[in-house]
Amino acid sequence: MKTIKTLVSAIGVSTLLSASALASDVSSKFTVAIIKNAAGSNEIIKGDYHNGIESLSMSDTKSSFDESMGLCVAYLQANSLADAEVACTDAITAIDTSKVKSHRSQLLKALAYSNRGIVKYFKADEYGALEDLSTALLLADDPVIINNINYLKSTASTISYDENDVLIASE
Repeated sequence: MKTIKTLVSAIGVSTLLSASALASDVSSKFTVAIIKNAAGSNEIIKGDYHNGIESLSMSDTKSSFDESMGLCVAYLQANSLADAEVACTDAITAIDTSKVKSHRSQLLKALAYSNRGIVKYFKADEYGALEDLSTALLLADDPVIINNINYLKSTASTISYDENDVLIASE
């Protein structure tokens, strides 16, 4: 069984145009993204996932996207994978329904897909993980996403590639 504890080893800063998000610095692991200074994010970054979830649930001035991204990461880290997948999907939906369409919103949507791909990986859905991470890469050619795809390719047991980097499905 894959362990979620390996996800976050250290927190680094990733600048997202005019907004900031935090991502774990895990060059040989997955990287999850969370919105910096959003409700509950400080608790989640410190590993206090349950208080982070509580802060997000009680927040009066919450952005649907910020809240959903925070919940996605907190639930993932707390190993509540079904809740994490719902929260990640809610983050994607929040960006889709937003009236603002910009490079920044496209990058945030890509990071939400990337987070959901990681959740799917830990739910033993490697094809779903690859689909979400590929969608994320199509939306934004971001180092966080590239790292996640490379890590998936190196660890997935049902996904492999031939010498031309063509996907080979194995059962």
